[in-house]
Amino acid sequence: MCDLRATSGATSGATSGATLVRTPARTSARRHFSGLRDRLARFENAPFIAFLAPAALLFAFFKIAGEMKEGETETLDRAVLAALRAPGDPHDPIGPPWLDLMVRDLTSLGSTSVLTLLAFTTVGFLLVAGRRLAALFVIASLSGGTLLGALLKSAFERPRPAFIAEG
Repeated sequence: MCDLRATSGATSGATSGATLVRTPARTSARRHFSGLRDRLARFENAPFIAFLAPAALLFAFFKIAGEMKEGETETLDRAVLAALRAPGDPHDPIGPPWLDLMVRDLTSLGSTSVLTLLAFTTVGFLLVAGRRLAALFVIASLSGGTLLGALLKSAFERPRPAFIAEG
């Protein structure tokens, strides 16, 4: 972008000999580079945030896991579970009967049989669609998640709260 500015010549009068000189438009260049600087600043923060977020989540996980391993979360667990039950009867959840049925149905969606059926369906669809690498990625993700879940369960060996496990 250029800016046309008039400069006065040595002569005077109607035809004063003014000439037009092309000079860079400083204001638009400043706007362009300040916008570029802002975009680069956001870009430089992205890798930092991409590193910081998982690190913070891992820290929180290990902090809570340490507290749980020491048994310090048992009081909170019992208080939350008791708040969701009728006073005096730990086997009677609060809320209308349809809510209990709905929550049981939603919980069953996480069962091994439903998740296995969904996994086979997803992998089969990806294979039929010719997306072998995506299917392999789904298989690896499911295998890794299953292995990680089993390892964490065996590492923590946390029993269910007694008054809920009986019901």
